[in-house]
Amino acid sequence: MASPIYAYQSSANFLTAPNNNSYYLFANLLYWNVSEAGADNWVQDIGSAGVHQSTTVYGVPFDSDMGLRIGAGFNNASGWDASLYYTGYHTDATDAQTGNLASAYLGNFWVNNTNGASFGPSYQSADMNWDINLDSLDLAFGHEFIVKNIMSMHPFFGLKLASINQDIKTNWYNPINTNNFTQGTEKITNDFNGIGPSVGIDLSFKLLSKTHYALSILGSFSGALMYGHWDLKDVYNNNQPVTKTIDNTDMTNVAPMIDGFLGLQWTGYSTKINTTVRIGYEEQIWYDQLRFYSYNMGRLHDELTLQGGTIDVNFNFK
Repeated sequence: MASPIYAYQSSANFLTAPNNNSYYLFANLLYWNVSEAGADNWVQDIGSAGVHQSTTVYGVPFDSDMGLRIGAGFNNASGWDASLYYTGYHTDATDAQTGNLASAYLGNFWVNNTNGASFGPSYQSADMNWDINLDSLDLAFGHEFIVKNIMSMHPFFGLKLASINQDIKTNWYNPINTNNFTQGTEKITNDFNGIGPSVGIDLSFKLLSKTHYALSILGSFSGALMYGHWDLKDVYNNNQPVTKTIDNTDMTNVAPMIDGFLGLQWTGYSTKINTTVRIGYEEQIWYDQLRFYSYNMGRLHDELTLQGGTIDVNFNFK
């Protein structure tokens, strides 16, 4: 993410270097929405055969959900700083359809189709739940530079640890082209754990500066290169009973992520503590996150995007 050094100035004069050591605590309230390329096709409604046959593809609608980022840091008089912060975000999505439904996932394909010469069963109805949990821990070191008393530059570097767990559960009811069973379930697990270096820069532009407060525009951009492991599972069960296990070979690979933020920042100054409040828009893109095998698309390599509003409160103690 963007560096959390929103209030590292400890003097009363906006955009001047700190003249003593200080430490700070901060908390971000996140209101984000998720999109993921592989979530736009979990089931197809296959229309009646004929010259004008049509098929409708259904995706998974994710709602916006709340998340939290908390941390602490230290500034010294030379302008260097260090911070440690945690980000946690959870969301899920559900969908249900009726019709002549075919699954987009590989477990269903092999049901009553052991030689692969045909297709898996179609169903009268189906529903699904897609669950995403993101946890990350960042250690960052940075330094502030003043540019002509109107702009502050804060490059930083650090280390990012991340865990992104995705669980996909689909339920299938009343198969149309077989009477061997009445319902089935397919569960897919796509869990990532990684670690890697991060680098970025914060930019602060002065709009208004008074003795006891300041207002500025804040922009930030950062990225990380994550070396990690994907734990992948795909298991189908029905009440015949039949179990189909897809051997999604676990992966160890490198995947990048980028983060951008743009917003407004207000800082109030006092003799003992500076208080900073900011509000803005943030977007994170985690590349190559969805990696299981799909019936339609083979091995996936789809990015996970999180975006939305961020509200932050920072207390800098001098």
